[in-house]
Amino acid sequence: FGFFAMVVGVDIFLIHIMHGALGQLSSLHQRAQELADERALFVDELSHRIKNLLANVAALISVASRHARDVPALVNSVRSRLDALGRVSSLLQRNLFDTRVSLVDLIKLSTAAVEDAASIEIDERTLECTLASGDATSLSLIFHELATNAVKYGALSAPGQSVRVSGE
Repeated sequence: FGFFAMVVGVDIFLIHIMHGALGQLSSLHQRAQELADERALFVDELSHRIKNLLANVAALISVASRHARDVPALVNSVRSRLDALGRVSSLLQRNLFDTRVSLVDLIKLSTAAVEDAASIEIDERTLECTLASGDATSLSLIFHELATNAVKYGALSAPGQSVRVSGE
C-alpha cells in the first residue's frame, strides 16, 4: 500500500509539473500569436502607406507635367516635390502607428528645401495643433508648392522679404 501511495504521489507531482509547463506553453503560444497579429498589422499599415505614397507620386508627376516647359524643368519640379514628400514620409515613419502629426513640423519639413527657407517665419503658438497623418502628405505638397511659388513669383522673390505662416 505504501508503494502504491508513493507511485500515485509521484504521478500527481508529475501531472502538476506537466500542467504548469502546459500553462507556460499556452502563455508563450498566446504571446507568439499576439506578436504575429502585431506583425500583420504592421505589414498592412506599411503596405497601405506605400500604396498611398505611390499614388501621390503618380499624381505629383501628372500635375508637374502639366506645367513643365521642358524635360529639365519637369525633372527639377518632380525632384523638388519628391524631396518634400520624402521629408514628410520620414516624419510619418518615426512612429508608424501614430495617427497625428504636428502641423508646425509638417510646415517646417515641407518648406525646408526652399532656397530662402530662413525667410519663412512660422508662428508656432497659433499653429500648435496636430492633424491626421493621412492628411499630412497632401498638405505637405501644398505647403511646398506655396513656398516654391513665393520664391518664384511672390514675397520671397525679392531680397530681404519674408513670409509669415500663422493660424487661428
